[in-house]
Amino acid sequence: MRNLKTSFFCINLIFILLFLALFSNAFFAIAAESTNSITPNDPYYNEQWYLDKIGAPQAWGIKNTSPNVIVAVLDTGVDINHPDLEANIWINNGEIADNGIDDDNNGYIDDINGWDFYDDIADPKPKFTQGFSEIGLNHGTIVAGIIAAEGNNNFGITGVTWSAKIMPLKVLSDSGEGDTGDVIQAIDYAIDNGADIINLSFVGGIFEKSLEEAIRRAYDAGVIVVAAAGNEDAGGVSHDLDIKPSYPVCHD
Repeated sequence: MRNLKTSFFCINLIFILLFLALFSNAFFAIAAESTNSITPNDPYYNEQWYLDKIGAPQAWGIKNTSPNVIVAVLDTGVDINHPDLEANIWINNGEIADNGIDDDNNGYIDDINGWDFYDDIADPKPKFTQGFSEIGLNHGTIVAGIIAAEGNNNFGITGVTWSAKIMPLKVLSDSGEGDTGDVIQAIDYAIDNGADIINLSFVGGIFEKSLEEAIRRAYDAGVIVVAAAGNEDAGGVSHDLDIKPSYPVCHD
């Protein structure tokens, strides 16, 4: 059912969750007492107010990379050649590029950097297809950058972590809409291919048991699932999820 739409983060909650996922509790206990903060040289860092709110500079003074953490970004696709992201894109080492063979026998041919479940092809980047929108094209890349844009490289923005492995899984169209079935397939792909975190920055208004079951499979596999709570309405008022639930964030 086509009922999913892009959603930007509920900033405070989602970044705390990502921090908890990317770094250990012991790390946070130390970081809370740290006075050794780091200010990266990325030109747009000063506009990223949320990083200071969650104590990122103090945390970075102790640890600022998570190179072995794989974060699956289920979204509108990710520009894997973006200068602030290309060093932090997941590589499927079991696959040989462009040979037309499923080398690792995972059911996907030439999935070197992820998969486009919306179009069922190996290229997980956004495309300029008919009906595309600017937010649709850019949403997944923006989300990936917020999570793991390369830090202190004197370019662009600073990620929550300066180094992680972004697994791009395109599940939404270039206008920012998609089907639950594609999301379920992508969740299972992320589980099977070693993701530590799954990020879902989209919402839908319909409860679907099959999606809840897919999220449960991720939890049972030890994968942390982070979901957006939805955007405010045109008047700037946030939705009360107890009255009008959104999914997947409201799944148990």
